[in-house]
Amino acid sequence: MAQQISPRSDLAGQPLPPRPDDAPRRWPDALADQGPASIIIDVAGKLLFANAAYQALAQSIDSNLGGEVGEAAIIPHKLLLRVLNGEGPLEHRQLHKNSHGIVATRSRYWLLPGENGHGQEIAGNIFDESREVDALRIGRQARARFDDIARLTSDWVWEVNELFAFTFVSSRVADVLGAPAQALLGKNLFESGQFDGFEEANRGDHPKPDSRIPFGDIAYRMKVVDGKSRLFELSGIPIFDDRSGRFMGYRGTARDITPRIEAEDRATQAQLHLVNAVESMPQGFVLRDSQDKILLCNSHFEEIISPNGDMIPPGTNYCALIRDAAEQGIFDDAHGQLDGFIAERLVHDKLAAQETEFQLADGRWMQLISEMTEDGGVIETWIDITRMKERESELLEAESIARHGREQAEYASRTKSEFLANISHELRTPLNAIIGFSEIIRDEVLGPLGNEQYNSYAVDIHDSGIHLLGLINDILDYSKAEAGKIKLNSQPIGLAALIEACLRLLAPRANETGIALEAKVPEDFPKISADPIRLKQIILNLMSNGVKFTEVGSVTVEAEIDPQEGIVICVRDTGIGIAEDDIDEAFSLFGQVDSALSRKFEGTGLGLPLSLSLAQLHGGDLKLESEPGVGTRAIITLPAERIIEA
Repeated sequence: MAQQISPRSDLAGQPLPPRPDDAPRRWPDALADQGPASIIIDVAGKLLFANAAYQALAQSIDSNLGGEVGEAAIIPHKLLLRVLNGEGPLEHRQLHKNSHGIVATRSRYWLLPGENGHGQEIAGNIFDESREVDALRIGRQARARFDDIARLTSDWVWEVNELFAFTFVSSRVADVLGAPAQALLGKNLFESGQFDGFEEANRGDHPKPDSRIPFGDIAYRMKVVDGKSRLFELSGIPIFDDRSGRFMGYRGTARDITPRIEAEDRATQAQLHLVNAVESMPQGFVLRDSQDKILLCNSHFEEIISPNGDMIPPGTNYCALIRDAAEQGIFDDAHGQLDGFIAERLVHDKLAAQETEFQLADGRWMQLISEMTEDGGVIETWIDITRMKERESELLEAESIARHGREQAEYASRTKSEFLANISHELRTPLNAIIGFSEIIRDEVLGPLGNEQYNSYAVDIHDSGIHLLGLINDILDYSKAEAGKIKLNSQPIGLAALIEACLRLLAPRANETGIALEAKVPEDFPKISADPIRLKQIILNLMSNGVKFTEVGSVTVEAEIDPQEGIVICVRDTGIGIAEDDIDEAFSLFGQVDSALSRKFEGTGLGLPLSLSLAQLHGGDLKLESEPGVGTRAIITLPAERIIEA
């Protein structure tokens, strides 16, 4: 127990002489019993006096403190010095932590004048404010808790008075509207925005002031700083005075639902686009879920399954729909085997991807393409392929006709080739006899004829026979080439020697007409692999044409190796030439260019076609370059693979 100073004792506890006015001065006793925590300390901060309230406060701060005289008082040293310097009275707040929590104190100190030379003393009152501090802390926690809950459940909090004028909006409204919260204060709830879908609300009838009932999730549209509008869901409860019960307004929350509504609008638009796209498809379309319930289908599918025009609502069982259609005779394949048809359809439905074709009872053909979705549903596309089936039938028929015509043409070609071969063979046998006997008569082997005219006739018969035999040989060779019966006997040959042999054969005929024959083949020209008889036949045909259609000039044969073309043999003449438009006619079967000079010599028109066929048998080609009045160049090309390296 703290030592109490008697009003009749000094600070050291010694009795003082009585004073006349001592009896009415009872404040020390009252201060000690019922006053706040009070102390008197010396200049060192030691207790000279402490009442019971201080003792209890000191023990609540620290259990080691007793509040006894001589004990250090609860006062910071710096504060003590300031009071001793005359800065008073001074107030100070302090927090004291212990194992039980925090004790908050507010103290007031002032300087007392000293008596009888005992020095200066300091008096102080100390108040325990722990309850007030706790209340403030709890209030701050409650406000923080309210703010957190408000942020989690809404975007901003609002409050209006009985006239529906904003008296409070939370600071987060600035993040949503782009304007400070103060900009809404004083404005009317109904003038600041519009309640979507509630015309009576926009006339000030909702929420009804006379009803004063809570409302929730009311759509409320407000404009933001950039002129655009945002949509909120408002919820509110009425506020009443605790004592009088007077209506004081509404308090509530606002949640920004603009992104959600915009997303729902986009989803709705996307769904509308999907529905429109599906409906505009020329094929039947149906989408169903994993439970075989139809989610979406277009009118083309309805027309196929339900010719009567009945609409198929979402949620219809797909399997039951197919069964009903099969029972009504929609599917041609389902006649007499309904269960099997439906079972096959159900098996196809469970495949990841499937294409099937079937015919409807009305004759139309359908191609059904089905694909599984990620959630186990099925997308089906019903395509009308009736026209395609008809085209297939038409193409098959046309192909059959074409095949028959091709077979007939091939048969006719074979017949023609066989006829030409047979007739050529039959003609050659008597012709050889004619040529042989004409030679005997011409050469007068058995004696003189007796008349020169007979000798002239024999020469004509022999020359005509030789010419006719050449024509028959050309016909026979071309028939063999066309029938694919000519087989090349390729062997190494010297091109220069082969060309010289051709020149010697044509020299008598060229000498008769005064045509010069010339060969230009490099001395180092490599040997080539070719059929010597057929290659010689090509060159002779081309040189014969050159001699035939040249009145004055020369026929020259040249050979070279071209890096791109391979082996190139060119027969050049200075004859009458051929117009460019007539070159194709010259290569046609039995074709002859119509000119006065060409009619001087008879022929079948098989020389160039036969030479082209023989060149192609060697893997090469033959082409003409000609100009009327200048001459013609016949160019034979053979592939480079036929060159034999030295």
